[in-house]
Amino acid sequence: KAVIMPCLIELGRASASVHKNIGEKIDKDCQLGIITTKEFFEQVKGDSNKIFSLSDPDEILRKIESTLSKGDSILIEGRINKEIASKIYEANLNIIKP
Repeated sequence: KAVIMPCLIELGRASASVHKNIGEKIDKDCQLGIITTKEFFEQVKGDSNKIFSLSDPDEILRKIESTLSKGDSILIEGRINKEIASKIYEANLNIIKP
């Protein structure tokens, strides 16, 4: 139901299209997407109103709590800031670890 991830690095010329495809998939299949880094955020977001650029752990937790319901799942993809991960794990939410 939700994805939290940084933008991907080292994709070379494919970066813009890969990020656009990720954003389209998040918009189609999720209630919420949180991108924790700024690089390529605009490509990920596209026209979606469900994808946000947030890096503050407290802001991320508030967004999750205001958007998701008990029992919803969160996929944490890639390397995110340890403080962000700690806040989410401490909140005892349903986490899917790839």
